[in-house]
Amino acid sequence: MLTIIIGHRGCGKTNLLSYLESSEVLCIDLDLKITQACGESVESLFLNKGEKVFRNLEKNTLYKLIKKHQGASRPVYISVGAGFLEEIPDGVKVVWLQRKTDAQARTFFNRPRLDKEKSPSKEYKSRFLAREKYYGSVAHEIICLPEHIVKSQLDSCKHAQLSVENFFTNLQKFMALYFSNQPTTLNTEEVTQEKNNFFSFSSLNKAGITLTEEMFADRLRGEQFLKKRLSWGLLFFEVTDQLISKSTFVWIKSIVPPNRLLLSCRSLKTYFTQEDLQSSWAWDWPIEKTIKACPFKLPFSIISLHSNIKEKIEDNGVYLKSQMALANKHNLQYGGFKKVHGKWAPSISGLSELQKLYDWFKKDKSGRSILPMSEDGRWAWFRLYLYEQTKLSFVKESRGGIFKDQILLADKLFSEHKKADKNTPKHFAAILGQPVTHSLTPFIHYDFFQSKNISIYSVELKESEVSKQSIDFLIQLGLRYAAITSPLKKAFFNLGHDQLKPSCLGKKFQSVNTLAIFENTKKGILDNTDQEGLVALVNSAAVDKKTKALWGAGAISLMLKKVFAEVCIFSAQKKQCVNRSINEEAYCPEVILWAVPSIYKHSPPKHWKPGVVIDLNYSEDSGGREYAMLNKATYINGLLMFLVQAKAQQKIWNNV
Repeated sequence: MLTIIIGHRGCGKTNLLSYLESSEVLCIDLDLKITQACGESVESLFLNKGEKVFRNLEKNTLYKLIKKHQGASRPVYISVGAGFLEEIPDGVKVVWLQRKTDAQARTFFNRPRLDKEKSPSKEYKSRFLAREKYYGSVAHEIICLPEHIVKSQLDSCKHAQLSVENFFTNLQKFMALYFSNQPTTLNTEEVTQEKNNFFSFSSLNKAGITLTEEMFADRLRGEQFLKKRLSWGLLFFEVTDQLISKSTFVWIKSIVPPNRLLLSCRSLKTYFTQEDLQSSWAWDWPIEKTIKACPFKLPFSIISLHSNIKEKIEDNGVYLKSQMALANKHNLQYGGFKKVHGKWAPSISGLSELQKLYDWFKKDKSGRSILPMSEDGRWAWFRLYLYEQTKLSFVKESRGGIFKDQILLADKLFSEHKKADKNTPKHFAAILGQPVTHSLTPFIHYDFFQSKNISIYSVELKESEVSKQSIDFLIQLGLRYAAITSPLKKAFFNLGHDQLKPSCLGKKFQSVNTLAIFENTKKGILDNTDQEGLVALVNSAAVDKKTKALWGAGAISLMLKKVFAEVCIFSAQKKQCVNRSINEEAYCPEVILWAVPSIYKHSPPKHWKPGVVIDLNYSEDSGGREYAMLNKATYINGLLMFLVQAKAQQKIWNNV
């Protein structure tokens, strides 16, 4: 089998090849193949010969490789550049590799610039949608990986001494199994169980996937897709009459056994027959269509509510409960003695509504399922938290799709750990902030929390939601440890929670980045480890004698003022120094400490010409990274700061 790996710039295609490579597998990096043949780097080819010439060379080289290796006795994987948008010959499998952060404008110093009239971020965004559309049109499978960095980046920060070996071991295993030509290995009970390592695919037998028409445009590939996922042991395959055509449903039934189908009626004129519903794993009737309007004379198995019939969320819960009672009476009429299952999938906006939804679920966990929904997928973490508790869980393999809050397959598998005794409370860790999709916290603390048999979730929390009630709810769910990121550091310091006391460092800097709850209590501490990371980062740059300016007067400014008193602190929004009187028109720092979040793009004064930019942010879409590139300044990212403060967080968490 010959497989082409496609995906956006920086998604990890080259690294994927290293996970798959073995004596039985041939892996080819197309860019590397081109540079070896031409004796020039890709950047040099773009610069000297132009994009058009490179694209022709890229296409011709790939086609030659396909011709040479198609039909090979061993698997062959070829990764192509993000800009490859050509037709791919028949008989070649295409896998789209994704990251949650693909839409963020990643900036790289070692990649060719395609449009120098635009900034690097605008260049990335201008091509993003066209590439996204192309990838979706040619891909046979899509897999989204968890956010992480490569080992070589960690090696440059060795003194942080953070263990990530289990993560990479499991990532390699996941990739090898996902791309295997023998997918049945995914359904094995065999578990990699070493010291502090537990990784299994067997729990997929508690989840289902939602099928869409787009998955089956190519019937041959569609059949392979279904058979592979059947072998994973998935509990059910959902067919919705508004997402799948009747002809495609008939075809699906020829591959998927009826007792593995969840049939979801969304239309009064559904094409499902009574025989289809009777032979299925379960069928779902929406109560928005009313119980009386159901045309089938057989017992309900699931009734569901998706819209807000009532104004208040708690009133919708009461309404759904009453409809479940009606459905149970209906079931008795048609000889059904099993109680109907209630599925509630409302769109909710905040933690207060989530708490009410969860309270409704707790009253009958075996007879109810809740699937909170949002426009941006912010409740995927909560669905993952509920995975072992609820009857209905849905996983997906790509970051896109219409169901934003379904659990990503990779997130599910990387949340696995050794199951605790049933009487042991369910604890978890979290990264709290907004946004959190880019965060490396789940990756860098993966091994640490695996050793404690604890999952770590990415919990999006708005600044306006930081309150005693919301934090108490998270603690009630089982939150024990949390990393707190911008813009919540000051909000948590000002929380005023009588059970959560700021440490001396938290009080000193009036911000916190670490939460720890003491064993068997609801009391905890709020601490700050940013100082250790900040000092390590600035000292590593060896800029003691140079004039320094902090760009961004956020939570870090008070800390920097206390640690590096000589620094001029500038508000990025006001574009003026806020900690001393200076001649701003003449002021031109040699070093900029960049503390503006990546979501903001406020640039320093045009007359500044820094030689060094020290970015307190580590993300690849940071404005500091782009600023350094445009100004030809030496760039130092904030990874070291992040790793050092993360190590300090683990020390705190180990002591509670």
